[in-house]
Amino acid sequence: MLYKAKLIIIIISLFFVSAIKVHYGGIIKIRLNEPSDFTISSTSYSDMIFYSLIYENFFYLTKKGELYSNIFKTYDYRKDKKKLILILKNNIKYSNGLDIKLSDIVRSLKSYLGKQLIESKRLGKIIKSISVKNNSVILSLNFDYSDILDMLSAPQLMVLSSGKDAFSGPYYPVKWVKNKYMILESNTHYIGGLSYLDKIRVDFKNYFYPDLFLSKPGTLTDGTHKEIASGVYQNYYVSFPKGKIGEHTRIAFYSLLKKFFLKQNYPKLNVLTSEKESPLSIDIKGYSKRKIRTILRYSNIKLYVISTLRKLEPVIVAFFKDFNIDVNIVFVKHNNIVDLLRDTEVKYLIVEKVFHSGLLLSDKIESIVRELIFNRFNDTYLSLVNQLDEIINLKDNKLLMEQISTIIKKIITDGYLLPIAQKKYSLYLKKDIKGIIIDYYGRPIMHKARYDYKKQDSKRH
Repeated sequence: MLYKAKLIIIIISLFFVSAIKVHYGGIIKIRLNEPSDFTISSTSYSDMIFYSLIYENFFYLTKKGELYSNIFKTYDYRKDKKKLILILKNNIKYSNGLDIKLSDIVRSLKSYLGKQLIESKRLGKIIKSISVKNNSVILSLNFDYSDILDMLSAPQLMVLSSGKDAFSGPYYPVKWVKNKYMILESNTHYIGGLSYLDKIRVDFKNYFYPDLFLSKPGTLTDGTHKEIASGVYQNYYVSFPKGKIGEHTRIAFYSLLKKFFLKQNYPKLNVLTSEKESPLSIDIKGYSKRKIRTILRYSNIKLYVISTLRKLEPVIVAFFKDFNIDVNIVFVKHNNIVDLLRDTEVKYLIVEKVFHSGLLLSDKIESIVRELIFNRFNDTYLSLVNQLDEIINLKDNKLLMEQISTIIKKIITDGYLLPIAQKKYSLYLKKDIKGIIIDYYGRPIMHKARYDYKKQDSKRH
């Protein structure tokens, strides 16, 4: 009798194991903008998602504020000693089988701290020194900062290799057909465990609705996909970094770009961040087509454009031609803009900035000033931003809004940065795919992505 009971328990256990067994295999198709290369650049929402597929973050932050890491076995913040101790997991590797070492972690962190980002600059002010002991990375801080781990969850802070063809993320690139698609293969050495999918195909064309894609809210309502609010929006600005450009020329060029982006169905932007949160709207009266032509006809414009807009090159040229204006377009990655400005006179520049709705307005304004004003960031702006930081500590919301308004007015009055257009994003996910988690920054975490075979079987029957 006891033998029969044990046999029944074993049979039932096997039934449940087979019932919850996850299927491996398959390929998911994603539509994103084509990256310039494999050097991390996350000025666009599409870039943020792409690089998260092939590189591993130090930490992940969920929408609920929960923090976890795939590369660190433990992470211990010692308030009394103002130290954070990160203990690396054993036997972790890149996609090519080479070990991920402590030196890689330190180099990746230092690379991030050297970026021209408000988050990396703030972290740099907090960290006093970085040292290595046994299997640990030790961050000594200048002062007590209990939220240090949250700052280490920044999307741009990723594990990088010193060589080529070594990727730390759940997938790695195996084929790239320029202007068409890229194939990513599952990384069998992935730190977070083997991904369920065999491959991901990243398409760069707009001719179909793949398994996962980005688009404006309300794009698809046929019931095949689930729409997920990303909380992400992307702003485009025109900047005049160098050279003497008169007010009429700036406004004419600004008016021209407004008309172009509107024609491409980009919603117009009259604030530096978003209409919902901005303390003031920017009223810049644009010029007519005739006046734009008259002012800019002999300008011989060399326009520098953020590289994520490369696909718009032919329509930009055609649009300018319609105004009888010659334009020479040079595409540049955000990472390279500061270096470019040191040696080149850049009079006309289109830049972009990605924001998450959860970020404080004061942080957004400060990031605009520090990241997009470039070499125009003089003592006056530095003083304004420092005052902003002081007011934040006072927790006086009225005074804070007044200071933010002052900074916005100065940026616009000086003509250093003018808002053009804004794109709001939703994620569209096919309903028979499960396991995708949207993190705090609006990125789909694809490690556990898989097909729901039960739904597919029910469709067949």
